Amino acid sequence: MNKKAIATREKLIQAANQVLLEAGIIQLTLESVAAAAGVSKGGLLYHFPSKDSLIEAMIAYYLDHFEAHVDQLMAAEKYTDTRSWFRAFVRATFEADPRENAISAGLLAAIAVNPKLLHPMRERYAVWQARLEDGTVDPLMATLLRLTMDGLWVSDLLGFSPPGDARRTELQERVMELVNSLS
Repeated sequence: MNKKAIATREKLIQAANQVLLEAGIIQLTLESVAAAAGVSKGGLLYHFPSKDSLIEAMIAYYLDHFEAHVDQLMAAEKYTDTRSWFRAFVRATFEADPRENAISAGLLAAIAVNPKLLHPMRERYAVWQARLEDGTVDPLMATLLRLTMDGLWVSDLLGFSPPGDARRTELQERVMELVNSLS
């Protein structure tokens, strides 16, 4: 795919995110996304032949950005072992942008209509889980901590009594202690 096509796809995904944040999942239509991106519906269909393919791309975009954040945080680490990656994963989860959480909530609503769209997320989580289990002698604790991060993400995402700033800092410190204790 050439640079122009990649830029157009990203523009369309950003427009879809904008529609999702401003108008909600019901208004996330191919027409509204094309209008927000300033392209014709045919131009959008060239890149995304269906609403499902657009949503799949939005999910991949979100996951790619999360992983890029993890990679960026990990680059500051001295080592590249599993604990370094896991520390970066924990930090990225605690540092999640509220706008990204709003996008995630909308995508989850869309996925509720078509559960097959969860497949890319399932695949990515399987890779993350395997990375944790393969890199530690205590895969049970690694799994427990990953599930803790998932719980924080869902709590933030859905507003299920997310921890306040002070408690959040304490939780991050405690989780980091536990991650650092993994061998």
